[in-house]
Amino acid sequence: MEEESARAKASPSYLNSFLTYHLNRWVSQESRWIDPTRWEECKRDIDLEQLRGRECYVGVNFSSVSDLTAAVLIFPNEDRSYTVIPHFLVPRETAKQKSLGASGADYITWAREGHVTISSGRAIDQKEIIAKISQWHEQYDVKELAFDPYNSWRTIQDLEEAGYVVVSVRQGVSLNAPSKHFEECVLKQTIHHNGNPCLAWNVANVTLKRDHQGNIWPDKTKREEKIDGVAALITGLSRAMLMASERERYTLGQPITLGYYRTGRTMNAVGGWST
Repeated sequence: MEEESARAKASPSYLNSFLTYHLNRWVSQESRWIDPTRWEECKRDIDLEQLRGRECYVGVNFSSVSDLTAAVLIFPNEDRSYTVIPHFLVPRETAKQKSLGASGADYITWAREGHVTISSGRAIDQKEIIAKISQWHEQYDVKELAFDPYNSWRTIQDLEEAGYVVVSVRQGVSLNAPSKHFEECVLKQTIHHNGNPCLAWNVANVTLKRDHQGNIWPDKTKREEKIDGVAALITGLSRAMLMASERERYTLGQPITLGYYRTGRTMNAVGGWST
């Protein structure tokens, strides 16, 4: 029991299981996940110029056309840590309304400080996203673009036709492994960020959802508490993890399960191609 208690204290994702199965206490399916203090401890001074030309994976999470859209660049480091650079896009009208509300978002100030980009229209223009992705391909060695297919099918189609490698990553239980890895990285401080306040707000909002088999994935309890940055980060992390695993297996001379061949339009999260 002492060992299990220590594990629960160290791992937020295990806490509910410990309370339920060892202490016989009923708990909600959802619980706050990442301690903001732990997240702040992962902050580093990041030189963007040193990232130029580096291998990276981009996770993208579209919300509705009139709300926050997030993209996070994931750079694997040689010491098995990750450097993450978030980008946020929000329509001007939404930025004005939310900044005056009680949600905790201050898009106007964040935009003034360079942490958020405010779109000129009332809705997110997909062309702005595509232009930004094109810019990243010129600056970095972008291996894959990982998208939640919800709200993004048209952008995915346009990017595929432009020749980019686009991966469809379903949300929910399929994010179990990268969610647990993300938590581990935060606890061990092996994920490094630049202190973007919008991403920090997302981290503070995110709750943990789980099923009876112990699978976990990010969620939120209130509509106004946005978690798009965390969702994009974990989506991109799922691909960086898979590629690192396959590269290690190749180095060890083991069979490789991931193949770059097309039998359909979009590559899924576990490495196969789907129609």
